[in-house]
Amino acid sequence: MWAVGGLLVATVAGTGAAARADTPAGLRPAAQAAPAGPGCSLPSGSEFASCVRVQASLAKFPAVGETVDVRVEVLAQFTRDDVQVQVDLPENLSWESLPKGMREVSGAKAYGQVLHRADGSVTLSADRPVLLTGRVRATSAGQAQIRARVAAGDVLGETAETVVSTTIAAAGAAPAAAAPRAVREATRQAAAGVAPQKAGLGRKAQRFAPVTQDPSAARAARGGGTADGGPGPGRACISGGWEYLDRNGSSHASMNVEVKAFDADASGESLLAVGVTDQEGNYELCFPAVEEDGSGQDVVIAYLTENNLWALRQTGSTETGTGTGTTSTAGDRVFEWGSEVFENVADGLNVGVRGPADPADNPALEAFDTVNDVALWKVAASCWDEKDTVCQQIVLHWSAASTESTAYSYSDNAIHLKANHGSERMTVAHEVTHAIMDMSYRLHDEVSDHSDSIEQPGIRCPSPHYVRAASNLGCAWKEGFSNWVPLSVYQASDFCLEGGCIPMETPTWGTATWADGPMVEGRVAAALHDLEDAQNDKHWDRTSEGRASIWHTMQHHVNLSFSEFWNSRQTDGFDTTSSSVLATLFQNTIDLGFRDPLTANVPVYRPHPATSHNFQFDTVLHGWSVMAVRPAGTDYDLRLFDDSLQATSLGESNAAGSSEVDFVAVDSGSGRRALGDYYPRVPSPGPGTSAYQAEFTEAPTAPLVREVTRTVSMAPDDVAAVFNVALTGERVRLTLTPENSTQDGELYVMCSTADATTWVANRAHNVARANAVGRGATETVTFEATGSCAVVVINKAGKGTYRTLLHVVAPTT
Repeated sequence: MWAVGGLLVATVAGTGAAARADTPAGLRPAAQAAPAGPGCSLPSGSEFASCVRVQASLAKFPAVGETVDVRVEVLAQFTRDDVQVQVDLPENLSWESLPKGMREVSGAKAYGQVLHRADGSVTLSADRPVLLTGRVRATSAGQAQIRARVAAGDVLGETAETVVSTTIAAAGAAPAAAAPRAVREATRQAAAGVAPQKAGLGRKAQRFAPVTQDPSAARAARGGGTADGGPGPGRACISGGWEYLDRNGSSHASMNVEVKAFDADASGESLLAVGVTDQEGNYELCFPAVEEDGSGQDVVIAYLTENNLWALRQTGSTETGTGTGTTSTAGDRVFEWGSEVFENVADGLNVGVRGPADPADNPALEAFDTVNDVALWKVAASCWDEKDTVCQQIVLHWSAASTESTAYSYSDNAIHLKANHGSERMTVAHEVTHAIMDMSYRLHDEVSDHSDSIEQPGIRCPSPHYVRAASNLGCAWKEGFSNWVPLSVYQASDFCLEGGCIPMETPTWGTATWADGPMVEGRVAAALHDLEDAQNDKHWDRTSEGRASIWHTMQHHVNLSFSEFWNSRQTDGFDTTSSSVLATLFQNTIDLGFRDPLTANVPVYRPHPATSHNFQFDTVLHGWSVMAVRPAGTDYDLRLFDDSLQATSLGESNAAGSSEVDFVAVDSGSGRRALGDYYPRVPSPGPGTSAYQAEFTEAPTAPLVREVTRTVSMAPDDVAAVFNVALTGERVRLTLTPENSTQDGELYVMCSTADATTWVANRAHNVARANAVGRGATETVTFEATGSCAVVVINKAGKGTYRTLLHVVAPTT
């Protein structure tokens, strides 16, 4: 019979930088990789589907000295060569024969173990599995995890990983499946002089009152001492530290782990004191110094993955334990590690920094520590839901052999993690966020059972669902929010799992493989990320408000879509209408009426409009103004509206040609249009890549007059300038002379009458123009000024700074 490991692939985990650093050496992404998308439907053992899958299995559970076949099957929904595969054996297994085409590489480590790694590449054809078979030898008894990875690229959904957990029996013993232990060994001690890292965030100390605290012990009923069990007459205190090793073998202080001191009497163990580790992973427990018979205490220290805010329980554990453990109502027990017996403990004993003896236990503490990261990140000072008066506990279930799909379960309000996801920080933080949202939303629900608002039909996520694809408004909101939290906790801009990442900072309108709008969970996550973070990217990411406002609104309202969240945000008094916050949403393809504000005489550069670009400007000077758009390889048009809803059109300019500057001129002189706001639009012409420049400009107060030379300097980005003309009923000649041969200027004369339909005019409504001579030459136009007139100067092309000379002269003929 084959002992089959679980399937898995893309969800969320790691930080952008950390996930790439955690990718084992030699696992190279393919040079050309097609990102995962709606066409990918392979089961992943998580919320998402993937384009690639890896499965691994052992023919049997081996005993020491035996050999056994290991099989690795890779399947993809694409055809590609040079797909990288790695298979890692722990220290108590070695390669008897490698899978065909693979080689053994040295130097690989994980969780402090030296690995026996096989590395190679395969060619995959769509929907045709590739089977790799090797043979391994068991070298020592104990737990063993075989980890297989595949990477067709470095994009989320193109990488996969699976773990096979087994037990190696002693030589001659009957092989047996792995059986969870009630109390694990805690005999590994930190190397002398090596301090554990402060995991994660430069975190502040945070202590919790453990759920399992024994009041009689805490009150120090025997032997004197302080009310909280601190040092005092007749007291003895024991101290130490607790740490774990991450996948790279780096040590981390393990915070907020429950620590218990037990009196190891022949008649059984009794609880002496309870505490939790601090930010350095350290603890101190105090208790009566002597037994009733006058001898010193014989003490056992236990380390447990529980405090009053969260608990990590071992999937499938069923033992009743030795009395030192805590049994979950769900059946699974918390992880517990026990020390040796310290006899006749004297006050001040330090037992040193310890950690799990079994490397396979480290991911449990890594998962536990990830919840700690979220706890320290959250804005509320105490409970997960800041509205709670009694804190709710988040429960996670994990084991090194778990084949459960990674997900937060709304039926038992608990997180279930696959074996290889315990060390995937973004995955764990994502599921913790689901738990927090569920807590917060259930408090508001009128229905008190598990018919939670967030699980109503119509907003449930389809299976599968994708970060970059549209699902529904409810799914996109709850998944997007739960994707944002890990980005914020770890200050990351990539959303990662198992070495595959999706960048969340750079996608915007027109980004390949991304759908648009608030039904896309990746867009929701990226919008929240851009609202919070200090890195503002062009062209519309303009806010850096931090996380507090976002978290507050989620905590105090049942929001079933991004738009509901935005309305609740307004109710909470946070900014929902400024151009900055609307621009940031627009950056992430969520358009809630964004009108990009323009400042007079300040040109802007904008990318190809995959959707219409909408602007706003305000006229403040009486006279003529111009809105102009200069394309770069695509024929863009310009429309002008009188209202923000863009229901009242004032006109449009749609000159043919990919190099023609479109403009609309407005006369706000005496007796003409009132000063005020206008709303230009550059419609999307469809697919393309060409950018454009846009500029709003107003005529200066001083008009052009006869025989006076006026100058205007134009930088390369400047598009237009406009001058009022103080002449009526005269025939004049106007010249436009560039300073250098790179400049290509155009002249347009615009005039209005008492007829209101002439107060807004496009380039085709000119009364005279000069735009034919091209670069470096002088343009000349002769016209008779009637009514209210203006001269529009168009900077069609040029490099460097321009100086354009304008002459108003009396005609010679």
